[in-house]
Amino acid sequence: MNARIGLAGLAATCVSGAYVQWQPCDGFSSKTDPIVPTSLSAKLESSNGGQNNVLTLNAGRWMDETDCGKVALLVPSATLEFTMLGRPLVYTTSTNTTCKRIASSLTSLDASPTTAALRISVSNDIGFLPPLSTFHTILHLQDDDLEEASCRQANITPALSSAVNSTITYTTWGVFLFVLLVGIIRSIYNTPIALDSGEGERRSMRTVLPNVGHCLQYLQFVFLTGGLSLRYPDFYQPVLSNLSWFSLFVNGPITHGATYDRVGDGIYVMNGTYGGTYGLELMTQIAGAAMTRDTWLNMVVLLAILVVGTALAIEAFWFVNPTRASHDDSAPSTTWGLHNTFSRVLRVILSYFSLPLTALSFYQLYNAAWQPAYHTSLAVTLILAMMVAFAWLLHQIPTRSLGLLMFDGAKRYRKVAPRKDFCKQDARFILTLFVLVFVRGAVVGGLQISGPAQLAALAASELVLLASIAGFQAYSTFSIGTLAASIRLCSLVCMVAFLPGFATFQVKCIMGYLLLALHASMLIFGFFVPAVYELGSLFMSWWKAPRPHVYGLRQLRRRELSRTDLSGIYAAEAGDTYPEPDAIEEPATRYLHPTYLSESPSTLQLASSAYSSRYYLSPRSPSCGTSVSSFDHHH
Repeated sequence: MNARIGLAGLAATCVSGAYVQWQPCDGFSSKTDPIVPTSLSAKLESSNGGQNNVLTLNAGRWMDETDCGKVALLVPSATLEFTMLGRPLVYTTSTNTTCKRIASSLTSLDASPTTAALRISVSNDIGFLPPLSTFHTILHLQDDDLEEASCRQANITPALSSAVNSTITYTTWGVFLFVLLVGIIRSIYNTPIALDSGEGERRSMRTVLPNVGHCLQYLQFVFLTGGLSLRYPDFYQPVLSNLSWFSLFVNGPITHGATYDRVGDGIYVMNGTYGGTYGLELMTQIAGAAMTRDTWLNMVVLLAILVVGTALAIEAFWFVNPTRASHDDSAPSTTWGLHNTFSRVLRVILSYFSLPLTALSFYQLYNAAWQPAYHTSLAVTLILAMMVAFAWLLHQIPTRSLGLLMFDGAKRYRKVAPRKDFCKQDARFILTLFVLVFVRGAVVGGLQISGPAQLAALAASELVLLASIAGFQAYSTFSIGTLAASIRLCSLVCMVAFLPGFATFQVKCIMGYLLLALHASMLIFGFFVPAVYELGSLFMSWWKAPRPHVYGLRQLRRRELSRTDLSGIYAAEAGDTYPEPDAIEEPATRYLHPTYLSESPSTLQLASSAYSSRYYLSPRSPSCGTSVSSFDHHH
């Protein structure tokens, strides 16, 4: 109650500064503290291009007006101690202490009618601050003899500049959109590989939008693991908050007129950094989103928009390309109805957005005590709907088709001899992929009460995935899927340093920078560089592909007569004479044999020898130019 009164008092008396979560200094006893501040606020003003940063700390509390005047004289000076990147800085300065009577309407019922707000203000220029920084601050209030009268400590995180935020946002979006563009191009121009499953069916082995699902799920993983119930270095979550859109974590359109103040007076405003507040709640505060209930509702609204948009895009695609062969073998190619569109939309949602939907829906159950019953019921309904949709898809379409957006076994099939049980292994692996995504979401949102349990469960899920990759021979050793799972596991191991009481402030900062570098490296070298390579490979294949010769009219007139040009031969002969029957040579059939062109394995062509009869015309090639994948729709 005192903390709330003190905070309200500072707000009522127009004290400048954003709220800072604080603690008493280590080893300092509050029993000997004559002031006992109940609130701490801070303000950071930057100037001279960031070279100068003036930090102002305001400690305050409510007390009787008579006592306030006496206490104000007890602490004429203060010492500010900063620790940033392992570098300690100490400043000694004077204090600015004031007592101001507050309106009786703002006081509690049992407060004195002469209640005053004590404010002790300390200000000093702390110099240049790195772009990604958090500094541990200790405020020592001293008496006339320079003895410590009161002490408070807090972690303060300067707000990221607009340039840093823009760089993080545009870089991640640029990488994802480039991977998406390359995935679209590969889906259009790559010919699917078909393999008999041993049951009379032919299954497409080429994924749709390759690597897009891996990239999106990795970005979602990075953002959501920033919302675990751990003690992160304070700069870590603000950086990850720029990835919120990939997880449908938005601050509108539903807000009910209340959103968190992400930044105030030049610093990030966080309440609950010293425990007692769940990690997703802190991430909501740092992202500047609406309250937890409204954030989930906004996610559902955005999901509905995605469902409608995806359905319209699918219908428009098949309307423009009615005869295009589909890679989906879940239904005949001539049946494009509501059933097929519905199944495809479900596949998109479950493949790309299961993780954030599951995480935030399970998190709503933690707040069921103070949320309306209908809201909790909606969250439970969405969880059950996702499970029912997955079971329905398993019943309606082959499991291999369910994983078209996530699993690409093409390279594996080029290296390993086909076996009859490969399709069964693929089905088991795809089922494992979807189950593990659901488990990750349930752990992130449903185990907020225990950070160590979250880390252990998430690490176990990554180990299961790596074991499945090796056991089912799903990916090659250095594939993006294997690399992404390995990096996720490494990042979870590094997060052990963020467990409460496990590491010092400096060690946490070092691990935070290491994790950010690890994720950035994965985005660049794990997704962007391979996408550039794939795009270059497609371009080189197109550039080296044989093209038919094109002749102009002048070139056609100058061409030599062909040996098989019957009109030219007859025109050269005198009169209308025809060769005798005995003079006609038999076709050299021994020189005709079927040949598969290397460029198109499904194209059959008859190659004739140069010694064939001058009157023999080679038959047309049979119409087998259709991609192998098109057979999926006729069997």
